[in-house]
Amino acid sequence: MVSSNGQYLKAFDDALEQWTDERFISRTQVRAVSVFSVYLVNLSEEDGWDYVGHSYKVGTPMGCLVVKADIGGVPHVVFTSGRTYTGCVVAFLRKLEEGWLEWRRDRYRV
Repeated sequence: MVSSNGQYLKAFDDALEQWTDERFISRTQVRAVSVFSVYLVNLSEEDGWDYVGHSYKVGTPMGCLVVKADIGGVPHVVFTSGRTYTGCVVAFLRKLEEGWLEWRRDRYRV
């Protein structure tokens, strides 16, 4: 998924294999939150967009993660919904990896 800094991610994945207590948070969730927080800028560059920021709004029953980016100098956003913040991050990274992100022009950012 991330070619730059790949050796660090590989070492992290190896350490994560030792994670045995998934009662509170799963290995998948730990990896997703870590990759999102540490490597999102790298992932965005590889995918052709510039990461600007993100926000999360709690909702019932679904929350919404909004990732903000510039694509060709034009402000865009992508929305991902899920029951929790972590669920949104997992879904966002899955969509990114599979090429399913649906970017929309950001009408609030000029």
